[in-house]
Parts: sequence; structure tokens; C-alpha cells
Amino acid sequence: MGPQCTLARLGGDEFIIYRNQMNDPAEAEQDADAILQAFAQPIGLIETALSVNVSVGVVANPPAADDLDALMAKADLALYAAKGEGKARSQIFHAQMDVDYHYRQRLKADLEKAIAEGALTLAFQPLMDMASGQVVCCEALARWDHPTLGPISPTVFIPLAEETGQITDITRWVLCAAARQCRKWPEQISVAVNISARDFRGGDVAQMVTDALDSSGLAPHRLEIEVTESALIEERDLAQAVLDMLVERGIGIALDDFGTGYSSLSYLQALPFSKAQD
Repeated sequence: MGPQCTLARLGGDEFIIYRNQMNDPAEAEQDADAILQAFAQPIGLIETALSVNVSVGVVANPPAADDLDALMAKADLALYAAKGEGKARSQIFHAQMDVDYHYRQRLKADLEKAIAEGALTLAFQPLMDMASGQVVCCEALARWDHPTLGPISPTVFIPLAEETGQITDITRWVLCAAARQCRKWPEQISVAVNISARDFRGGDVAQMVTDALDSSGLAPHRLEIEVTESALIEERDLAQAVLDMLVERGIGIALDDFGTGYSSLSYLQALPFSKAQD
């Protein structure tokens, strides 16, 4: 990087380079490219060749435009944007990142409040029997209508909930609310609820299901648990133990989004699924 740069280790596997002289912001991109190229080749260590991915976040500001803390925050946002794009690349900070960051922080806080106040709602997506044309099951889906921002897409707030650990609170509520609603439907219609990898890792899924059935009076065979391939890849052992217990109670288990991920047929053989769906 040259004598005009200061290199320091922040901690763990994070480092920072501070360059106090720059004639053109493009030089910052050149510095980042030089770092990426340096790590492109495997690193020899005794008799082992180690391949190391490095991600670089870059902020290039005019003199006195930001203090050091502001520069660090912006560089950090750029770094995580680079990692989010697949790693082994660099990303220059731009103002929209700051806007997006504050928007996400606001949504995280507002989502926590919405969960605590019971402000989420349920939508039900029907599953039809093509032969009879009758509804046989409905998938329960959480929805969030923000008081000032309007409807927030599940593709936005569900990942936020998983990131903050709030997903299990949502799953617990969906299970209870969906079971109560299904109890009012005709006997031949069941309800399906999604369970995430985070639920298996951090929550007692079996107990959440038991509580939902006990509080609603819903028969176990009218409840179906949907599990994605990603949850199985991340937490297969935990998932298998829980799913075996649920099947013993007569609860249906569905492999959701099969064919969109790893698509291993071994899951269908080893785990107690009653159906797989794309």
C-alpha cells in the first residue's frame, strides 16, 4: 500500500488501512484491487496450500469531510455490502448504503414493537385437491402492515427477524394463531406453518407445537409443519430429532421448496416427510 498508509488489525480477521493522501478516489479502488489480487493465489503454509477469500470495504472522502468514527462506520457498511455480494470482492461506500442501513435499523426496532404488541396478521394460502376442487390445507403466512410505511414484504421482514433472533417469536405466534383459526374450519381442512433453521437452533420447536395444539384444541393430524431444505442443511440432526417426535404425535411434515436448493433425495429417504412440494 505504500508509505502513506497505516495498516492495523482491528480484531479477529478484520484489518483497516488508512491512507491520508489521495489525489483521486479511483486510487482507493486500485488499492482494493491490489489487495484482492494479492490474495488471489493460495498461501503456502508448511505443506498446505490455503485459499483465503478477502472482502474489502472502501470509503474515499475529501479531507475533513468525516471524523474517524464516521469513516469507520461507512467502511464497515461497504465491507458488509461486499460480503453480501458473494465475498472476494470490494465495494465503494455510497450514500444509499447509509440510507439503507438506517432504514433496516428502524425496521428492526419497529418489528420488535409490532411483535410485542401483536400487530402482525395472518394470511392463508389454500392448497387445493385438483380431483375434487376442495381446499384441503391452508398455509399460514405472517404479514406486517407498518403504521406509517404500509405493508412490509415478508422477503424484507422475515430475514430481519432471523438476523435479530425474533423469528422464533413470530413462529410461536403463527403456530398459536393458525391453530386457533384452523379449529374453526371444517374438519377436513388442515393448516401448515413454516419452521426456520433458526427455530430449530434457538427455540424448542416441539414445545411450541405442543403449546399451540393445547391452547387451541386442534387435533394433531390437522397441523402440518413445513421445513425448507436450507433448514435441514444447517440443522439436520436437530431437525430430525424434532420431526421424529412430531410425526409420532400424528403431525404432518412437508419439505418446502424442494428442487430449488440442494435437492438431495437422501432427505426424502432419511427424514419423516409426508410430502414434498416445490
